[in-house]
Order: sequence, then C-alpha cells, then structure tokens
Amino acid sequence: MDRRRILLVVAVIVAALGAGLVFVYAQDAEDRAAEQFTTRNVLVATQLIAPGESASDAANANKLLSKPISTDEILTGATNDGTAFTDTVALTTIYPGEQLIAEKFGSVDEVTATTRLTVPKGMTATAITLDDTSRISGFTPAGTRVGVFISGTFEDSTEPEVRVLFKQVLILANGLVTVAPQLGPDGQPLPSADSAALSQYVLALTARDAAKLKLAQDLGDISLVLLPPDTQLKIGDPVSPGDIFEGN
Repeated sequence: MDRRRILLVVAVIVAALGAGLVFVYAQDAEDRAAEQFTTRNVLVATQLIAPGESASDAANANKLLSKPISTDEILTGATNDGTAFTDTVALTTIYPGEQLIAEKFGSVDEVTATTRLTVPKGMTATAITLDDTSRISGFTPAGTRVGVFISGTFEDSTEPEVRVLFKQVLILANGLVTVAPQLGPDGQPLPSADSAALSQYVLALTARDAAKLKLAQDLGDISLVLLPPDTQLKIGDPVSPGDIFEGN
C-alpha cells in the first residue's frame, strides 16, 4: 500500500512538473511571438550616405527616416534620437535601408584615409550622373572598367546613331543620388517629375577626355557598357538604324 502511494505521489509530481514545463514553454513562445510583432521606431537611411557626409546634411537632404522596426531586428546602438548624431559625420558608407548606429558616426578626423579617391597619375576624377536605363546596376563597383557609349544625332549624320566614346574606362567610385522632384504651384510634386534614384560614377579620364565627356553630355545621351578588352569596336564607330538588322 505504501509503495502504491509513493508511486502515486511521484506520478502527481511528474505530471505537475510536465504541466509546468509546458506552461513555461508556451509562455516563452508567446513572448517570442509578441516580440516579433512589437516594433520600435529607429532612424534608417533612405539613400546612400557617403563617408564624411554629416548627419545634419543627410537629414536636410531627407536621407533619414524614422521607421518602425521589429524589436528582434533592431541593431545594438540603433536609436530614434537624432541628437545622438549631432556634429558627426559618417565614418563609412551607409546604405539605403540600413539602421543608423552611433559607432558608424564620428568626427571628420576619424574618417579613414581609405575613403579618399586614389586617382591614377596623369588622370582626372570626372563625375557623371546616369539614370536607371544608362547604367549597369550592381555590376560596376569601383575598379571596374567600362565602355562609354553616346547616342544622338551628330553633325556628320542626319539620323540617330550610337557611337563608342571611350573603351576600358576605370571607375573610381560610384553611389546613389536623388533628384528632387519639381514642385507645382501648390507645393506638390508634378506628375511628370522624376524623383527616382540616379547613379553617380566617378571615372578616371585624362583632362582632354574629361572635356570630351563634358561636351558629349550636351550633345547626346551617355550610357555605360561592359566591353571585353579585345572588342573589335573602335572609338567613333557608328551604329545607325540601318545596322539594327544586319546579318539577319
């Protein structure tokens, strides 16, 4: 009889422990689920912030946004308090969608020397801004060599053409810029206004080629293309409407 009572007591204790463990697990799961759906506002970059760019300039350019983020995805040091970045500059590139954390901002003196452009001897650093259809998105990091095309109607032709302007031009840096939309009388963006992000490329060119590029931008549309080093295309080679279907 005593043995049965002992077994019964043990069974009751085991059952109680099991129920307690189930309750703890269920409570923990509920807490995890609640944390997943609980959000807190933190500052997030909406556009690329370059090293050396001040937080105040980024804020004035509407590059910062207070955005609700799930609490289990908030980075250590992320904050919604803009005063935490007062009188600081970005120490590294801050990409769109990235949360702002204090350790990525500091004084101008802290900006690493590696962020400075290294321009090859005898070259100039020439910037060009391109729209989404004229760039090779995601495939042109710094160090890439690209060809430069120009399209338009030129002095020695009566029909539109595409010509090779440069071959194997070195990209020194690139990043995103945003064109502010044109506003109407009511202060609202015009329907036709383009506020999409553009890409700015810094190219290594000789002074004369940099002048050519500047003039070319006034004469036609510029686009980048990845060309093999042994391409048979020559500078100035025209492709006109009559060539589109050649060989077919």
